[in-house]
Amino acid sequence: MDRRAREISIALPHTGKFASPETIAYAAEEAERRGYSAVWVLERLLRPTNPRASPERPSPAMPESYANVYDPLETLAYVAAKTGRISLRDLGAEVTGVLIPGIETVHGIAMPILLTEASYHHKRWYPERADDYADGTRANLAEGFKVSGVDYVEALQERRRFTQTVDQIFDDVDVLVCPTAPFTATQTDPDFKGGAIDYILRTVPSDVTGHPALTVPAGNTESQNLPAGMELIAGRRREDTLYRVAAAYEEHMGGFARPPLWARSNTERKARPERPL
Repeated sequence: MDRRAREISIALPHTGKFASPETIAYAAEEAERRGYSAVWVLERLLRPTNPRASPERPSPAMPESYANVYDPLETLAYVAAKTGRISLRDLGAEVTGVLIPGIETVHGIAMPILLTEASYHHKRWYPERADDYADGTRANLAEGFKVSGVDYVEALQERRRFTQTVDQIFDDVDVLVCPTAPFTATQTDPDFKGGAIDYILRTVPSDVTGHPALTVPAGNTESQNLPAGMELIAGRRREDTLYRVAAAYEEHMGGFARPPLWARSNTERKARPERPL
């Protein structure tokens, strides 16, 4: 019998009234403990506010389960970190959930600082050479010159308070673990004009506070063989702890596994004769 015929996968409970981070994490962790081959999610995210009937769909009513839906790609990235935590437990780590007060405000703290300082360092060339910049970069520089001095100083003060909050958390924990991004790697570069700011939202907190952080591979997706990352954040001047945890995790997981699709395309690229210049 083909081995794949015996593989079992389950759907994560990321829709409906029982969907929550706790139930999603529980299902993923149980699937890993029981040796299931994969977990999967629905692709539906948006729910029409004014559904209409059609010949193909006489009843416009949407299932009630779609009233509460967690983003499918963010869900997969979330469980990638959660199942990675099981391996950390296997290594003897004590793993517990941590809530960071004010984490929901960190993006509002970061942007006035990042945009203003970026615009300051580019003032020699912008706006005189604005056409030389990519569209997304040019738009960000323009926004940076609009930030008022009051907003910039206020953001610096908020950053100081938020940093103190995170410092206190490291009085009780050695390392914070979270997804590197709210979804797996993409096959093309993100278009920041299209709202790809989500790519950096999970790394912004450590950018704001200055705590050392790194990312380690947390496995590849079953469907597209694209990697997911797990971010590790340590206390100030605790890079030694950060590297020890990352090295132990990677060794336990068998090291970095190249996504099969990437490895195949790279091999094919090397096999092609070089074009003359």
